[in-house]
Amino acid sequence: MDMRRLALALIAVVAGGCLSGCESVAPADSYIRGADDSVQILSCGSSQVEEIRIEVFDESEGNVAIYSATGDVHVDVGQILDLARLPTGLAIEAESLDQIEPGAQLTVMLSTDHALNPAYVTVPAGGLPSRRWLGADGVTADPCD
Repeated sequence: MDMRRLALALIAVVAGGCLSGCESVAPADSYIRGADDSVQILSCGSSQVEEIRIEVFDESEGNVAIYSATGDVHVDVGQILDLARLPTGLAIEAESLDQIEPGAQLTVMLSTDHALNPAYVTVPAGGLPSRRWLGADGVTADPCD
């Protein structure tokens, strides 16, 4: 068998295996903003959330978790999760949100059914927006529309 046929056969086997058993990760659908004394995350997807995690990129350490809450809670489309006042079913494990400052590169994740769905954002010069939402595609007023 020539190398081209071998490569095509290998691709077909891997793709077929993923169709039957790989977990899929949907596009990021999480947005973040500042609130009076908290940070809020908006979910544009409906799912069972097992973890909320925010990481900040540090040049010497890589991604560092600055917020983590775990448990099990159903999140509806358009639901806002206030990180200071989580719904019953989620408990805060780590919190250091003061590291969210202008220019910070954040990874915002809602873990659903063992799949992470990250949104990669850079905090604008003025800090986290408080009336609009910051997502992977920038700042927007109505991200779920």
